[in-house]
Amino acid sequence: MKPIHFILALSLLLYIPSRARDIEPLLRKLDAAIANQSTYILEKESRIDSLRSALALADTPREKWEAEMALHAQMSSYNLDSALAHIKKAEIIARALNDTSLVLDALINRAFLYNTSGVMHKEAYDIFRALPRHRLDSAMLFDYYCLGVQVYRNLAIHSIDSDLKSAYTAAKTAYRDSAIMLDPGNDVLLANRYIDQGNFHAALLALGPSTPDTLVSRDAAVKYNVMAQIYEQQGNRDMWRKYLTLSAICDITNGVREYLSLQALAKMLYEDGDYNRAYRYIHHSIADATACNAKMRMLEMSESLPIIDSAYEDMQRSARRTLAATCVIIGLLVIILGISLIYARKRNIRLAEANAEQKRLNERLHQSDTIKEEYIKRFMNLCLEYLAKMERYRNELNRVAARRDFDALVDTIKSTRYINKEVSDFYEKFDEAFLSLFPNFVADFNKLLRPGEEIAIRKGEGLNTELRIYALLRLGVSDSESVCRFLRCSASTVYNYRTKMRNRAVDRDKFEAEILNL
Repeated sequence: MKPIHFILALSLLLYIPSRARDIEPLLRKLDAAIANQSTYILEKESRIDSLRSALALADTPREKWEAEMALHAQMSSYNLDSALAHIKKAEIIARALNDTSLVLDALINRAFLYNTSGVMHKEAYDIFRALPRHRLDSAMLFDYYCLGVQVYRNLAIHSIDSDLKSAYTAAKTAYRDSAIMLDPGNDVLLANRYIDQGNFHAALLALGPSTPDTLVSRDAAVKYNVMAQIYEQQGNRDMWRKYLTLSAICDITNGVREYLSLQALAKMLYEDGDYNRAYRYIHHSIADATACNAKMRMLEMSESLPIIDSAYEDMQRSARRTLAATCVIIGLLVIILGISLIYARKRNIRLAEANAEQKRLNERLHQSDTIKEEYIKRFMNLCLEYLAKMERYRNELNRVAARRDFDALVDTIKSTRYINKEVSDFYEKFDEAFLSLFPNFVADFNKLLRPGEEIAIRKGEGLNTELRIYALLRLGVSDSESVCRFLRCSASTVYNYRTKMRNRAVDRDKFEAEILNL
């Protein structure tokens, strides 16, 4: 299928976005695709570079025309400005060759590109009306009819005159029927005809009664989009959501930046209450549309900007609820820890009256009490500090929102600077607290390692990652999940650190048990 056919098929689709448990695996697959988009973009750029190399090596004007057209095809869903530049160069070459067929082919593609931009409908219409239909061969005649479908569809969409809208819609239908006569097996055109007629069963049959869910091509993205539209019209929200997701996956994995599926899915997920994904998907769509300079997509998404505002309000309410719940939990923890401290002190008094062995145990319990008191004090101070920071952060977001500066709001919310600084401060305070309680920990730890394998820490520095793992172990935190959460790293990373340290130990088998006695 030619790029202009993709543009036509995509422009014929409308979407409205919900969510079910059975879609979660597909959504996770889409999340992974978005996370790896840079890889797919590199693959796309590699294909583009190969075509540029072919253009540089082209010897004849005809070969250069073909290379420019191929570059336009690759760029039409990736960067509209570059696509337009290449199609114009192809047109110049064709005119220099005085080859009417090549000129007409370039003109048809340029008209499709104008329509895709969303702001040049008049220019596309002018080119379409000037095309000499009697001079087009069968292949270009099919493209001509498809262009007519898109031109009159856009005119109908943007017309405020009901009579004109009806006339444009009739013209669109007539051109689509003409295109189908030339290509009776075109499943997308047939499906859209049946959709307009309300015959959704026939539309599904036209696309294939057993279309698999594992297609990955660009054609598949279009087909899944049409299927999503059919299920939307039937009111089957689960299947509608499913095929929107499949289409979005195909778009992302093919390095496409001009698309509809992801932004439509974002609206649907917002309606379902999945604000986190909705927020990420709509902003990812905006970023891709901006990179592609797809003004039509940006205009369409501008209508969805209230999603951002609503999501922000929801997050604010959620943050207030979370803050209140956190205060209650902290209060309960303080009470529990206070009771534990009182109980420990009473137990120490009783043990002080025992024999020498009991005195030794009392000393260890006293040390434990000291650690608890220190950590209670630090924990309370840290909680109060973070509550104050949360309040300042909320006030900052309120100030940005009050200015209705959505770009600044998005930048503030997406910025990781605040989190990174807080993580760094947290580790610094943890190191300070731990080393104040166990000042000889590093020296004693190095005694368990073979000569030459010791860990050196310069004066004034805190613990490194390896030492933090064993500091947590010394504090009784031994399960990998808790360690991973604390250090913000994967289980395999923690496992590798622990394995390497055991290999450096004097006694590999007793190494971690000895840590508990430092």
